[in-house]
Amino acid sequence: MKRFNLKFAVGLLALVIGVVIVWASGIIQMLTPAPAKSSSSSTANETLEVASPTGEESNKIVIRFKGFELYKGWVAKFEIANYTAKPITYIGFKDKGEFDFCTLAAQREEIWEPSGNKARASGTRIQYHCLESKAVILQTVMPGERIVFSVFKNDVQDLVTLRGKYKNAQIGFEFFVDDEKRREMLWSEDITFPDDEN
Repeated sequence: MKRFNLKFAVGLLALVIGVVIVWASGIIQMLTPAPAKSSSSSTANETLEVASPTGEESNKIVIRFKGFELYKGWVAKFEIANYTAKPITYIGFKDKGEFDFCTLAAQREEIWEPSGNKARASGTRIQYHCLESKAVILQTVMPGERIVFSVFKNDVQDLVTLRGKYKNAQIGFEFFVDDEKRREMLWSEDITFPDDEN
């Protein structure tokens, strides 16, 4: 009987210590600030408020080129800011990640000297991960909000002939705008690719 009482007391003590440890760790987690979100390109896009537009940006949807980052190859980052009074939408995934848009376009324009004739190369495609996915939905960017899209350099080069001397292009993203949800390709400014062939 003494042996049983000793085992019971040890078991009860172990249970009480376990409960105290779990309770204490929960209190510590509540008091410890959460770690900052990673700036990795795989993180979800959050629609954030944007600064007031300049005079020429007012009532427009603006695409700003934010530069290149090296992430499994060169990645161009674009900020899309909705300065209109209406929400805009695009086809993308529920996760709303930086790579989770469905329509990508690219174009470049070359002026031939001395004739001044212009030649344009362009291409548009639906991203392969969107074609058969059931997770694709309409995502909304409200007035005064912004999102960030990221594009691999090689994806753009596959859409237009940019090998050799061609180092620049404009990037386009498809949105549905205004009350009638008119389909529109919105273009970035002309960007220049890094020389590194990664």
